[in-house]
Amino acid sequence: MTSVQAAVKPPTQAPVQALLFDLGGVIVNTSADTMLRAWAAYSRLSFDQLKAAFTADQPYQQFERGEIAAAQFYDHLAQTLQLNASHAQIEAGWNAIFLGEISPTVQRIQALRTRFGAKLPLYAFSNTNAVHKKAWPATCPNVNTLFDQIFTSHTLGLRKPEIAAYNQVVQNIGLPAASILFFDDSHANVDAALAAGLQAVRVNGPADVERALQQVGL
Repeated sequence: MTSVQAAVKPPTQAPVQALLFDLGGVIVNTSADTMLRAWAAYSRLSFDQLKAAFTADQPYQQFERGEIAAAQFYDHLAQTLQLNASHAQIEAGWNAIFLGEISPTVQRIQALRTRFGAKLPLYAFSNTNAVHKKAWPATCPNVNTLFDQIFTSHTLGLRKPEIAAYNQVVQNIGLPAASILFFDDSHANVDAALAAGLQAVRVNGPADVERALQQVGL
């Protein structure tokens, strides 16, 4: 989907009964460049070489599914990125990806909570890992209080854009998929959500969230 208007299914198909938000890029500002610059101090590779070498490869995805421990993932990073660094130094760089919350969207969600209370359940669904989740209170302190529940790939054992991941989240929410409006900054994740039967919005910034909420009467 190339626009919010195209991504949201007409509300006449199913009234929205719950909202589901991605975190990175929707609720929280992140920067892979900041993370890579932190690691550059320990690597023989240039920043551009680090940028080319760091990918969402198999160990990365395994870490996000909770299939490998942090130490194993850090060893993989050290080898792949040629890092002469301790696990603590690698972890500090890993958490440097967080740049704080996207305030307009956080405030809009808080306003929805005040207005609707329990009548409008609010959820998040993030591809993440135990290390990043542990860092949320310091890096994005409102995240843990915004939502009724946060679904994470490392606890589900599934990650976006796997259809099974959406199916599991929908089952846990306990509402029809078509009644859940999902926000994500990834085309692939939005397309997969639509394929799983959810309403979905591709987010480039807070204005997209606001526009979509207004379209469904929120």
